[in-house]
Amino acid sequence: MPGSSESTPVSAPVPAPPAPTSATSARVQLAPYVWKGSRLLPSAAALAPAAVAGNSFIISNRTLTQDPNQTQPLAGGEMNWFLSTVQANDPTAGDYQQQGASSATVPDSFKTAIYATLQAQATPQLTVFIHGLGNLFPDAIWGQASLGANLKTFASYQGLVIGFDWPSYNEFNSGWFYASNSPYFFPPTATSGTIRDNINGSRPAFANFLTFLAELRGGISGLTVSLVCHSEGNYMALLGLLNNTTQYFNHVLLLAADINDAALQTPDSNDPLVGQGNGIAQSGADVTVYFTGNDDVLPISLYTYEYDYHNPEFGGRLGSAGPAYNSGAQSANVYSVDCDAVINVQNFRYLQSQKVIPVESDGSNLSMHTSYLFIPQILQDMAAVVTGASAGSIANRVATTNPRAYSMTCNNSNN
Repeated sequence: MPGSSESTPVSAPVPAPPAPTSATSARVQLAPYVWKGSRLLPSAAALAPAAVAGNSFIISNRTLTQDPNQTQPLAGGEMNWFLSTVQANDPTAGDYQQQGASSATVPDSFKTAIYATLQAQATPQLTVFIHGLGNLFPDAIWGQASLGANLKTFASYQGLVIGFDWPSYNEFNSGWFYASNSPYFFPPTATSGTIRDNINGSRPAFANFLTFLAELRGGISGLTVSLVCHSEGNYMALLGLLNNTTQYFNHVLLLAADINDAALQTPDSNDPLVGQGNGIAQSGADVTVYFTGNDDVLPISLYTYEYDYHNPEFGGRLGSAGPAYNSGAQSANVYSVDCDAVINVQNFRYLQSQKVIPVESDGSNLSMHTSYLFIPQILQDMAAVVTGASAGSIANRVATTNPRAYSMTCNNSNN
């Protein structure tokens, strides 16, 4: 809970693996690599004193135990519904108060507050953020607060950003307890224990969360709802929207996606390894993949976990290679943006020197893998997408030979 020992991310010794909940996961596989580089930090904009009071919201289906590395999905699709009334884009976990008991349906106090916040906007806009691997509850709050504050500061986005927090462990244990489905099979069957089992066990809660979002869209005239997923958060979306045919979102943005590069192809009845993320494509009016070959974390995922835990037919990571355009048909609403010219060592170090990309007080750095949430030019591109700009009209994009694929050029005036 906020204010408990979970309020500060910790590095703990490797614990005993959480008990699996399926006979197929009787032995939890240990990955050989300690994952680093996907943890999120609060941005300068999020840490700045609030100009005006406001509300912040996060929904979590983790058990929020005292030991953050023993967290697991709540049973029965239940969620903890948290509200901060201190400020908009609040980065402080201790400010968030749980609204009622854990529940599969939204508590009245949470519903009243979020309706009021959205209806107060001239043009109601809601963006949902799903964090990646290695993020505890406070990290999830930092991520959503940073995204919201940075979109507002650098891109004048006036919408509300909230978070869906699934039960990840810290970075150390996330790497060791990554998946139990070795050799590879899909989808997972266990519902707790490893990271990907925890994500699978989060599907009932995510389904209930989608029901709530649909209620919001139906209850607030003109509301635009967008989804932003980072890193392993894309796998949460992939499983949470598996076989989905309902459009829940106006826009879906996939950042540094740690899923296979054929996930957004149209499904092939003869090959179940193709189009595993088609439910994501079906969930949004449009889907935009942001990727870079300069990602400094996804290659570790590729070469450490490939074949054991990832799709063996399509080994490329969507967030570093982009969609596999040349090996199959993509869903017609999928666009991609190659961010190599903006996410690179030179620009990353420059933005750190300008204190736009944060460096934590203990000297640890963010990675280029996480920089999408902090680089002004990318934030401006994202804001253009979620506010309805057409793909070909967005500044600093250059068309490629594929009509739905773009490259982003670096505009230093935006950085």
